[in-house]
Amino acid sequence: MNNIRKRSLDESLGMLYRQFFKEYGGIAIYGDRSEDSNLSKAFYDGLAELPKAVSDLAGCSDAAFYSSSRKLLCLIMYAEVSGPITEKEKIKIEELLHPSGLASVLISVFSTRFEFSQVADQIAWGTKVWIANEPNHMIHYDDKPVMQAR
Repeated sequence: MNNIRKRSLDESLGMLYRQFFKEYGGIAIYGDRSEDSNLSKAFYDGLAELPKAVSDLAGCSDAAFYSSSRKLLCLIMYAEVSGPITEKEKIKIEELLHPSGLASVLISVFSTRFEFSQVADQIAWGTKVWIANEPNHMIHYDDKPVMQAR
């Protein structure tokens, strides 16, 4: 990923955090993972004080926000760096969070709609997609529809 796209995604992360904070309250706990794992950093010094599932999953995402009052973890994956959140990854995340009673918001972030269109069929139902160059809109992959016979 080139530096311009990376900078755009990092700016997007700030925008997403402001939106998360406004809606749920909470803190940014992790972010800025890139191809160079040495650049990963915790925004929150007390990761060890958080529920174990939260601190474990935060380090596996590109960014993470947490609301202790809502018991909600928001995990963000830069799809162009780590790939989108697939059904397999979603199930693994839910299994890790289930014992702790925490809920999750899972977001795959793309820099453009074109990048999104390349992998749209791989994205897990029940997750969200945010496109950096369309910042005022979130695409909701609501739970998988159930087909019923008439």
